[in-house]
Amino acid sequence: MDFRPPIQQKKRQQTLILVFAGVMVLIGVVLWTGFGPSGVQEDSDSEVRDSILPVRPIVLPVGVFESPIFKDLEQLPDSTPSPEQTGRDNPFLP
Repeated sequence: MDFRPPIQQKKRQQTLILVFAGVMVLIGVVLWTGFGPSGVQEDSDSEVRDSILPVRPIVLPVGVFESPIFKDLEQLPDSTPSPEQTGRDNPFLP
């Protein structure tokens, strides 16, 4: 148990608050500079992304759209929900 006079306890609390605030500011600065925007980091990210996932062109065979099977397909009619009300007004009431 701490048997210091109230003045010393208050001074110690103020000192601890200042140390805590200083540590928070220091952590904020480190996080901001370490994870903040930087041109070097973006360049290295794009290099890694390009080496892992090479960009390939998408080739779409046009002959599929000219086949008789594709031409025989019919578009489905728009299905709109019926105007009838389904369910109860308040499903949480017994």
